[in-house]
Amino acid sequence: MSNKSVFLNWLSNGNKRPPAVEGAPVAFSYADASTGEDDNEFIHYLSHAIRPFRKPGVSVKQEYELWLGARAKTSGGSSARVSV
Repeated sequence: MSNKSVFLNWLSNGNKRPPAVEGAPVAFSYADASTGEDDNEFIHYLSHAIRPFRKPGVSVKQEYELWLGARAKTSGGSSARVSV
């Protein structure tokens, strides 16, 4: 039985507690919590000749994720605000 059918079955039966859904946990992405300031800083980062997060086979999106994660860790979380 799929997760969707389990949920619909629970919804139609009027149960008070939602069923446990099995599957992969939701992955956190720093890009989901990024700000406009982060985007502007990344564009500035891209203009430099030396980019430590640029590696062969890594897309710009993946480079952004790496850069943003490092920025959030080194700045003490002031950028890419994360609420847990």
